Amino acid sequence: MSLSYGTYGFAVPRRSLDTLLNTIKDDLAHGFINEDGVRQTEFLSPEKSWYGKAREVGKKMYAIHPLAVWHEGGFSNTWKIDRESITGEDDDESDSEGGIRGVAAR
Repeated sequence: MSLSYGTYGFAVPRRSLDTLLNTIKDDLAHGFINEDGVRQTEFLSPEKSWYGKAREVGKKMYAIHPLAVWHEGGFSNTWKIDRESITGEDDDESDSEGGIRGVAAR
């Protein structure tokens, strides 16, 4: 992996770990299949793979407010703009709702 745009904090029930790990391994080995059914090999999109796999196996995924997890500042693939970091610290003006410090990929 040459670079990462970030990730979300997440929790996975033990009973779903094998499915998630196999999805990640398949994406790393072969790329991911986007919403149009086209295999993408130039980049990964974990959230798309995970939601697609959950739908395929009849499971559900739930998203929470993004301010609940610390985010590195920089270009956002989601918003297509540069964004400030979200740290949840009291002096952080970009985090008006007080997020919880979690994980972020760099």
